[in-house]
Amino acid sequence: MEGHLVYFSPLTSSIKFWNDGEIHFSELKGERKLEFAGERACIGYNDGKELHMCPGSETKLKQCPACAARDISRMYTRLDYTGFESFYEEFRNQKFSVYIASFARLVKCGVTRTERVLDRMHEQGADYYSEIARTEDAESAYSIEAAMQSAFSLRNGITVSQKMKLLNSEAGPDRITEILGSIRESGVLSEVEGEMAVKKLEYPVPKKFSESHSIAGKVYGNKGQLLFFEKDNEHFVINMNKKAGDTFS
Repeated sequence: MEGHLVYFSPLTSSIKFWNDGEIHFSELKGERKLEFAGERACIGYNDGKELHMCPGSETKLKQCPACAARDISRMYTRLDYTGFESFYEEFRNQKFSVYIASFARLVKCGVTRTERVLDRMHEQGADYYSEIARTEDAESAYSIEAAMQSAFSLRNGITVSQKMKLLNSEAGPDRITEILGSIRESGVLSEVEGEMAVKKLEYPVPKKFSESHSIAGKVYGNKGQLLFFEKDNEHFVINMNKKAGDTFS
């Protein structure tokens, strides 16, 4: 198998990749071998209906500026719906949840559709999380997110590289529980629906592992974008987020 990696899905441990101008999918289960060449090229863009290859065949970066401007992801992350007005009307009139999530000692605040809260936590590899508010439209949810980040010094995001360094760190729910208590005491969300309960997620993280830049062995599992595999009774971890845009064989 060879191709140009577009995305790794933490929920299904599968990859999406280009090969001969077509998009393909493959699950990363059992014995697998993927050698990444380290030659980056633009992954293209999603127009809301399908994936498109980069028109300019740009190299040396995961996604070129032209493709990023055409990608529907900006509607979800920045509420920039220019050119996606028809999609946005359907997107905005849903239930959205504002959540806090912890990764060892680090805590972030984010927004997702209410129906995807648990999936989003698994995609990010959160250790603990709490849904703190629900709203009926996207604008309100993002406004609450910004207010929570400012009022309680919560992060907007945590990189996969940071999460890699925090693997197996000794950190329980104390920090996120403390923040949730402060949010409750402040009363700022008293009129907004939300579960306000800390929940824990479990992942198949080996006790000992080494970092790898390729996959060669039996896939062990994943924690968000961090994929684990086993070879010769040793465990390894690879940051699949870093591999998006790379060619492999």
